[in-house]
Amino acid sequence: MHRVKFKAKNGTTYVYEGTTVWDEKEEKYRTKRVCIGKLDLETGELIPSKRLNMTEKIVQDISKNSLVVTHVGHDLLLQSITRSLKLDSIVKNAMPSDWRALLAMVWYLVVENEPLSSCGNWLAFNQSPFIGKFNSRYIVEILDRLNEEVQEQFFREWISIAPDSSRMLYDLRSVYSYNACYPSLAWGVNMEGSSPQQLRYVMVVGKDSLLPLYMESTETELRTMEQVSDLLKTLKKQGVPVETLNMDQEFYSIENITAMFVRRYNFLQAVRIQDAWICNLIEQNKDMMGDPASLYLLDGRNYYARTIAYIWEEEKKNRVIRHPCTVHLFYS
Repeated sequence: MHRVKFKAKNGTTYVYEGTTVWDEKEEKYRTKRVCIGKLDLETGELIPSKRLNMTEKIVQDISKNSLVVTHVGHDLLLQSITRSLKLDSIVKNAMPSDWRALLAMVWYLVVENEPLSSCGNWLAFNQSPFIGKFNSRYIVEILDRLNEEVQEQFFREWISIAPDSSRMLYDLRSVYSYNACYPSLAWGVNMEGSSPQQLRYVMVVGKDSLLPLYMESTETELRTMEQVSDLLKTLKKQGVPVETLNMDQEFYSIENITAMFVRRYNFLQAVRIQDAWICNLIEQNKDMMGDPASLYLLDGRNYYARTIAYIWEEEKKNRVIRHPCTVHLFYS
């Protein structure tokens, strides 16, 4: 699926949505294009065509004339959040023909956190932006249309309204799986020595709002600093510069930490406790376990934590370069 803009002689810019399909008889590809609307001369926003506006009319007619029983309450909160973040207009511009259905799927995931296969049953009895039949086949069709071009369109508009000037990148190595055997996977935990089901994603988050601004699936595992550096350059070209890195413990190695210091990155790296240097720090600070000054509560659990000034040493051409940093120790 792709989009094409055409400017008419009267100055109106029309937007066409095209799909390339294989013609078996002619044995060649053909492109089918449908006008989905025009651009507003002042704001540049997409004005859906009358054909797409029929969906809006159907929704209004059903809401006005039909007697239905639905669960409400969650929609008041989600609708308020959707409008305050301008998600409805952004999704509408990115997917004008399916924006209501897509938002309804998002609402379902937020409320229920269950597989999308049950979304249709939930929508039949719960208030949402979408009104109509909603089955598994329709869900698959929407997800197929949610291609890379649509995602880029969404992220461009989403980032443009984000209030954050500084951003952090999270290396999400473990992502929740519906079929995961380990409950800890739901919290993004990688257990050493195990091979849990996982996807490789990076997510950019605003430092102040903590809102996710951009998400991308990496083709390969980020195991070297060169790969991370290339990714940061690509994100910067896409208008998503990153100031801070938050790296999973699978990325940890002496070489990678040293490389981040050399590149002067601002980073937080989860480490493994087998290395001698971290074992020495733990031994030197074992008195923090049980120390009231180091105690704090998080989600009903007790943690003991301590932040230590540390010098990271890099050996280079028979000399030692020292990089000041901090190490955070915590015990649960």
